[in-house]
Amino acid sequence: MKLETAMAVMDCYERKQKKDGKVDAVFGKDNPIQLKSWPAADDNCADTLHGIRFERGPTVERKKYWANMPTKRLDIYRRLPLEHPGSRNRVSEQAIVRAHDRGLPLKIKMFATANKAQKSLAATEGKDEAQDWSNPKASC
Repeated sequence: MKLETAMAVMDCYERKQKKDGKVDAVFGKDNPIQLKSWPAADDNCADTLHGIRFERGPTVERKKYWANMPTKRLDIYRRLPLEHPGSRNRVSEQAIVRAHDRGLPLKIKMFATANKAQKSLAATEGKDEAQDWSNPKASC
């Protein structure tokens, strides 16, 4: 497409957006999010879920809230339901355990099917313990 044609299409699109009144909704400033109060309730992350769990996440820069995020989860949940992305029995338990600790890096090769049987490498996990994991191969 020539540059002139692309610019004409863009001008036509912008005029249509103005006509439909969508310009401010797309490019305008968002309204501030209203403060909400929630009653105390139980939540066990499985069958009893508190309503606040389904609200949106933070809408500010990460540096404002990231320090409050835990570096390591104390409760490790190894039996994640991975059927919906098609990863059931394909992700190593070691990769799932490492995902509970932001201090340990995850590498793409940890999620390769060839590494699904990879066991814990040491009693104390180091930061670069994944050197003996197989690299993923292209499946063409």
